[in-house]
Amino acid sequence: MISSTQAGIVIGTESWLNNNINSSEVFPPNFKAYRRDRQKGHGGGVFILVADKYTSEEPEELSLNEDCEAVWSRVKIKGAQDLCIGSFYKPPSKTDPHYLDLLQSVLTRIPRTAHLWLGGDFNLADINWDNECPAPHANNKTQCQQLIDICKNTYLEQIVDQPTRVTEYTSNLLDLFFTNNKTLINKCEVLPGIADHEAVFIESSLRPMKVKKHARKVHIYKKAEYDKMRDNLSSYKNFAEDSQNMNANDSWNIFEKKIKELINKHIPSKTISGNRVKKPWIDKAIRSKHKLLKKLYSKLKKSSNPKDRQNYINVRNQTQKLERNSYWRYVENLIDEDTPDVDQQPSKQKKFWNYIKSLRKDNLKTKENYIAICLIKRISLTDNNNQSSHRKIHHLCHQWTVTPHLRCLK
Repeated sequence: MISSTQAGIVIGTESWLNNNINSSEVFPPNFKAYRRDRQKGHGGGVFILVADKYTSEEPEELSLNEDCEAVWSRVKIKGAQDLCIGSFYKPPSKTDPHYLDLLQSVLTRIPRTAHLWLGGDFNLADINWDNECPAPHANNKTQCQQLIDICKNTYLEQIVDQPTRVTEYTSNLLDLFFTNNKTLINKCEVLPGIADHEAVFIESSLRPMKVKKHARKVHIYKKAEYDKMRDNLSSYKNFAEDSQNMNANDSWNIFEKKIKELINKHIPSKTISGNRVKKPWIDKAIRSKHKLLKKLYSKLKKSSNPKDRQNYINVRNQTQKLERNSYWRYVENLIDEDTPDVDQQPSKQKKFWNYIKSLRKDNLKTKENYIAICLIKRISLTDNNNQSSHRKIHHLCHQWTVTPHLRCLK
């Protein structure tokens, strides 16, 4: 199955392995195996297989000393945040809420910026994932609601929408897959398995796909010659006569052509490249520091003098501190409301959302709510004026359409 699907990462449960069985006996040779076998009794066990082409490790901070069938792996992604992968198995006999509490305790240790995949057999079939609520006839309603609450608290979304265990009389969704960035999931389908459960196949991107923007022409309307455009339009007296025998579409095409000619003639324009990275917080003082750094670095390369090295380090630290302070002053200024008496081009609202979109981690143009939390924390720590701090936070909350995520700061 692994070779037919060309899977690079495999999440497995109920491996039925023990200390007497080596990973090389059962797993393909081009994968690194992470296992947690059942300590007491037979059966159970979980594992994760990561292809050798990926750099992976088992994070110690995510390991559990208690009797919980879960294993974690962290994959290093070049040019993106780390990917944390978890395999979890909840036996049907484990109906105590403490078992899922162990899972939540691990999820809270994962950095908020990391990408997260969590898969496994949860044996909680009575959950309506479309409405995120337990079914009315749920046998274990407490754990069903507990798992839903864990997903909401850790911002996870469940992807699988087809039954994974089908018998002659029942069909249940037991094997689940969670992620904190659903837009990176390209495909999810259920395939025939090798046991009494079906296999879940996930095709996902490891980092967001960035679309290259083409250069575009932008008119500078504040420098337009509107008087000359009005004179040209007022002298265009033949339009009414020419359009008498035309339908609405032909009349509009003639009028549109005339308007575009006047725009190109009387309104200046410039070409903007969409791929250029702009950092508006970099001012003249910081640019001069960057030039000085380049000179000191070249001098250090030629001389290899310890004094030159120390001088370079000091100036580098000063430059980084200066750039950080300038960056956060720029961000905090975006949160203030626009001054109605002052003509701002462009408005702070536009700059604010341009900044938000530049920090997104997904494949869609969505607002990242975690950014609001970072900004609020930053304001609370740096703004000594308590009234000003509360005013900025209040304004930022109104910028967002989703407010429950902000309640965790209270």
